[in-house]
Amino acid sequence: MMKKVLFVAAVAMSLVFSGCMKEDDTYKKLKPVQPGLNIYTVAMNQNIVSMQQANFGLRLAMLVAEADKQQKTIDEVTVGSSNTLLKRQLLGNAKVETTANGYKITFDADYADLDTYVRKGTLLINTNETALLKDATESKPWTVTFEDKLTMGYSGGDMQAITLTGGLTKLYFVESSGAYGIGLEAQQSYVGKTEELTSNWNGKFTVKPENVNFTYTDCAGKKFMLNGTATGRTFNTYDGISATTMSLRMTNGEYYSSSALYGGKIEASLGDGYNPSLYPSKDVIVEITLEGTRLRQTITYAGHIVTV
Repeated sequence: MMKKVLFVAAVAMSLVFSGCMKEDDTYKKLKPVQPGLNIYTVAMNQNIVSMQQANFGLRLAMLVAEADKQQKTIDEVTVGSSNTLLKRQLLGNAKVETTANGYKITFDADYADLDTYVRKGTLLINTNETALLKDATESKPWTVTFEDKLTMGYSGGDMQAITLTGGLTKLYFVESSGAYGIGLEAQQSYVGKTEELTSNWNGKFTVKPENVNFTYTDCAGKKFMLNGTATGRTFNTYDGISATTMSLRMTNGEYYSSSALYGGKIEASLGDGYNPSLYPSKDVIVEITLEGTRLRQTITYAGHIVTV
């Protein structure tokens, strides 16, 4: 399933500490770094929302690559012993149409995706006359935009929880490194009815699969490495008036599923204008390691180092 390979949803690490927080000793242990965890959570959540175009652009690219490998149409290609339709597996109930410039993905608002979000809206993918993503270049990339806007919320929850109103994502292959490039440009989104706090998030990442062909059968269940940086205005506010500016850097993020990061370092920082009485430092580092079968998170913040 795509949850084995879609790294984007895995960036939602804000709940990684929730289980620990229930333990009194761990809660006390984390207290000195709690402001840093707040910085980390906001930056990561902003990045996952801003990656929505990349998320589904890459899902579509994998579907197209697998169809090309099997010499079938994207509506016919199946995987596994049960011959599951790959389009359904990667894109759920979303409707995929070919256009003069590439593809159009229209989400089914009655269907929860693999990451439990329900989405409403349409994405436009311009392939720039390049059939496969592995043949796209930074100068001639695939581009992903919203036809109008995209709303997303948890199944059974508020469909207006997050609204994405603009931005463009470039997807391409970096032949020298065997990785796929992701360029985020002016990603705009807001939470609830706080349109005045619309984000403007920009970034550049690479995701490196074990197989550069980016076909489902060659990549499912295997490692993806994510590296890159992002910065800009977020949909979060610390003063109730203005949007907070932040930055994020991911180094050697190691993913196997859409809900687990098994290694890597995340650095997140507040921009100017934060309250030093609430945030003694603007910078936090979270390092993820796997010890046996247990994930460990080491948080470095304001002179404190805590591992949980």
